[in-house]
Amino acid sequence: MAGKRTRQELERRVEDLEHKLATLRGASRKQQESEREKEAILNSLVEHVIYEDKEMNILWANRAACESVGLMCEQLIGRHCYEVWLQRRDPCPDCPVIKSMETGQPQEIAKKTPDGRAWFIRGYPVRDANGNIIGAIETTLEITEQKRAEEALKGSEEKYRNLVERANDGIAIIQDTLIKYINPRLAEISGYTFEEVAGKPFSDYIYPDEIPKVVDHYNRRFAGEEIPSIYETALRHKNGSKIDIEFNASVIIYQEKPTAFAIIRDLTERKHLENQLQQARKMEAI
Repeated sequence: MAGKRTRQELERRVEDLEHKLATLRGASRKQQESEREKEAILNSLVEHVIYEDKEMNILWANRAACESVGLMCEQLIGRHCYEVWLQRRDPCPDCPVIKSMETGQPQEIAKKTPDGRAWFIRGYPVRDANGNIIGAIETTLEITEQKRAEEALKGSEEKYRNLVERANDGIAIIQDTLIKYINPRLAEISGYTFEEVAGKPFSDYIYPDEIPKVVDHYNRRFAGEEIPSIYETALRHKNGSKIDIEFNASVIIYQEKPTAFAIIRDLTERKHLENQLQQARKMEAI
């Protein structure tokens, strides 16, 4: 009986071990599937993703990182990112990966590589179960085209800014009835500096008798009515005098909001000449 019980115990033990082994195999398969899933996700990113140890040795890299230098992942392992991508012998002084491991906080920078391409680089510290930093994740996104577009836009903005600043006519940008900008020529015409009028209602600088007409025109333009964009009116100079002007306003989108872009032409000289001509004709008629 003792021998029988021993055999039964051994069989139960074998069954128990087989069950545990099956469980471990199942867990191992799930872990492998999970690892493959994570790898597939990381390989689908356009960002370069690199896992490095504390000595900056590459432990793993996703497909985008490998393809960017034409190497297999196995060929990157053990090498340094600054050696592969920047052809350096030592880490970059502004390396966000090193700073992330030193500070324990994510870090980011934008920089150019020797080939002229621009990159946005982030470093994230990696910790073990006890909270100790054991390495870092580096993610890199190429932003060359974005930088080129920004530089082109900046150049374009600079070009138009120069045109506006040097224009012979006054120019004003008015948003929500408030003055957002006036160019030097309009400051000269009105006697006010930009700092004096910035953020103030534009109607404060219209000659009093003309305010109802100008405000009505402004409201109708923003309501979408098809009315003439050019008309004559008058500004109030800083000294209180009347300045005859030609007002040409159009509605544009500025900072994602409907905005009035106004061109103001000083008619003082023209009005003076017209008055002289009228006087001359009167004298001639007499």
